[in-house]
Amino acid sequence: MKNPSRSSLDLLGVPYAFTQAPLLTVPELVRAAEVRGTHLDSAQLELLHRRGLFVPLLRIHVHTVGEPTPTVGDTSIWSSDARLIQSAAATGRLSDPARRRFRPWPTGPYAAGVRYSHYQLLALRSLSWTMRAMRAKWIEGRVHYELDPAATQLRESFAQHRALAIVLEALSPRYRPVVMRVLRGATDELSAHLQSTVSLERTLISHTAAELLNQAEHLIRTANGFDPLGKWHRVTRISRPERWDDLRFDALLAQEHRIAAEMLLLFHEDLERMGHARPLPPVSNRFHEARHDRLEATARERGDTILDFGLIDRPGVVLAVEGETEMIVARRLLQLFGFDEGQGLIQLVDLEGVGGDVQLLARAVCVPRLDPDGYRGARVMSSLTALVVAVDPEGAYRTHDGCNRRRNAMVETVLRALTPELRTKAMRTDVRELLHVRAWPHTSFEFAHFSDAELASGIRKVVGRRAPKSAALRNALAKARAGGGTVDNAFKGFKLDWSKPRLAESLLPTLERRLMSVHSRRPVPIAEVVDDAIRLGFHVRQVRELRVAETDTQ
Repeated sequence: MKNPSRSSLDLLGVPYAFTQAPLLTVPELVRAAEVRGTHLDSAQLELLHRRGLFVPLLRIHVHTVGEPTPTVGDTSIWSSDARLIQSAAATGRLSDPARRRFRPWPTGPYAAGVRYSHYQLLALRSLSWTMRAMRAKWIEGRVHYELDPAATQLRESFAQHRALAIVLEALSPRYRPVVMRVLRGATDELSAHLQSTVSLERTLISHTAAELLNQAEHLIRTANGFDPLGKWHRVTRISRPERWDDLRFDALLAQEHRIAAEMLLLFHEDLERMGHARPLPPVSNRFHEARHDRLEATARERGDTILDFGLIDRPGVVLAVEGETEMIVARRLLQLFGFDEGQGLIQLVDLEGVGGDVQLLARAVCVPRLDPDGYRGARVMSSLTALVVAVDPEGAYRTHDGCNRRRNAMVETVLRALTPELRTKAMRTDVRELLHVRAWPHTSFEFAHFSDAELASGIRKVVGRRAPKSAALRNALAKARAGGGTVDNAFKGFKLDWSKPRLAESLLPTLERRLMSVHSRRPVPIAEVVDDAIRLGFHVRQVRELRVAETDTQ
């Protein structure tokens, strides 16, 4: 970005300059460059300055070198180093190194007299070939570097990098807090400044709106070209900005290119609102453009990124069972199938009885977040969660029609949570595929899964020596089964110290052997439910749109 008419000293007229991105001393620049994959030392930096390439932003002198330059705005939030710059400016000891003939850097207490802009780090990749051209010699116990005078074109290239840094420094107090979502040294005066018009920046920055837009898009394209994260930069884009500093090397440098681009684009948008620039043309829906990769992500872009990269914090399916017994068995079956709740695909919920409020559960876990303006239907904004309810055939679940009524009630509950325009017949059909009700093919879970002999053996393991004879237990279980009762009814005539969860634990090996046997033909209903739930969880993870009209397809 060319801006030959502006001196870095003009930044002293920008309120709150250097507060949001502090200037860098030589040691700080060396450390910052190291983190970004470039190895520099002070001697190399001085040589680059001598050759007119990587020229510092400001230089503090021991003696007066010019007219005093007062700073503006509240300087109480400035760092101690920024106050040193303020003092040097006020006494005429501050200069723009690009406007003065090079003088060797002093040693001793004044060695830290130069300051670099944080935004000059954007030029580090351009230094790579120049650094390779340096020659090092060992003279009297010290390394000395040599570099041939640079061509005019190369000096102009680095001058453009520096001009861009000056522009970004001018925009930094107002726009960096917006991009980084943090305001350093927040005061009422600073907050008021951020809400004021951009008249000062517009005066200082003479570039046209078209030049700002071209520069921003160039920064984004450049970042995309060397970012080692590739498309994974979409993930860092939606992450918290305070974690961007955890990036390293080219990934960090690429992100800083995007930060700079975002600041330029925000300035452009403010110029639009003031009537000083034409509105940015909308990005294409057919072709990828640089502005598709802006750091400012919409809710839909965030949702698409989370789903595309599997950054999902919701289960694919919730399996709701009647009680603790079913929870024990279902959890063990998940392990046998190679899954557990910690993997996030499936979550088990205890309804604590057949009367558990499944409509409230459906509303809590199954209401989808949708963008009505999808490609063919309503765009899914976060991963869908299905619900499978598996209970004993009693109460409202006694008949097949009763189970359907419960399922329909859950569907209506979810639909009522959507906006009116989404409550269509097609949407109801798709939502219905998220909600399922299953009842065991017998009066109770135990009778649906175990024979009388297995239950008798299991209860004898639980009770121990005081357990009744196996024949007596089998007879009691057979009568309860035939009469439509439960295991509780079967054991009423015995004084037994038992519980359903303990019985389930004792019967798990029996169930496992049956599942592992290739000869067993006895069905295991809960295994079928768990298997179907896993398949359903994988399926809903792939759904990106739900239908709104009958002609819509997923």
